[in-house]
Amino acid sequence: MSQSAEEEQSVSALLDHCRAIYKAMEAESVTTPSEGCVYTGHLTHLFIEVGLGQPYYTAVTRKLKSMDCIRMIKRGGSTAQSKWLLLQEPSESLFALPDVDRARAGHSQGGKAMYGQQLRDMNSRLSRLEAWARNQGYR
Repeated sequence: MSQSAEEEQSVSALLDHCRAIYKAMEAESVTTPSEGCVYTGHLTHLFIEVGLGQPYYTAVTRKLKSMDCIRMIKRGGSTAQSKWLLLQEPSESLFALPDVDRARAGHSQGGKAMYGQQLRDMNSRLSRLEAWARNQGYR
């Protein structure tokens, strides 16, 4: 197997692991109007339940945070459960984006610029969509 094929298989496996952990978190989560979809528990135990060992914990949780799929609300410990906000399911398009800790990115100048550009892009898309809707007779 060539090196690029091995790398592709490794990437695919990481995405599969991210999806498995997210689905397991989602299955045990509670949705409230004030907080949204929240998983409370020992994430390390969840990895074991899913069949992933401890070596996968850091890579999978970092990637889920980088894709902005989950955000930590409360840090757990040996006896204390952690609390995680579930935002969006992992996808190939999110996985392909460069790794950025989006929770921390907003605190840096680069992160603020990134979010500013994303906001401008979304506003532009929304304006085009509204113009199209008006032309189609909506509103």
